[in-house]
Amino acid sequence: MKEEISVGPDLKVTITRLYQWKTYGGLIEGMPVERINNQILNYALQKAGEMDKQIPVHLIEPILTPIPYEGRSPFGDPVAMPSTICIAVLKCYQSIPKLGDYSELTVVWLQEEYAFPIEESILNKLKALSWTQLAKGFNWEDF
Repeated sequence: MKEEISVGPDLKVTITRLYQWKTYGGLIEGMPVERINNQILNYALQKAGEMDKQIPVHLIEPILTPIPYEGRSPFGDPVAMPSTICIAVLKCYQSIPKLGDYSELTVVWLQEEYAFPIEESILNKLKALSWTQLAKGFNWEDF
């Protein structure tokens, strides 16, 4: 798998790893509410951070969709996130003076279907990332 994405005006990043699972795959009973959604996002961020502790993690905030529900839920208003969690490790092989010989960033996002393709709205957000502020740089001589 090699998926290249343009970031900013002149950087190309490559997806070197991609992990995905269904957002509500473990939800046995009830409806998603803010508390459950936060737990799911925290779990995804934790997993992303464990993949490589040296690489920073960035979350693209998911779009929430209210779930029609008659009555009032004691747990909060039902609201759904997109159905698939995606975690991608992005690597830029270009030398960037501020970052070093190469740089990496792990990004978490949610979309409706398994990637590939990456949904257009997410792709636009990936392209708009401030790579030099979010990514961590490395030098070949350090290894």
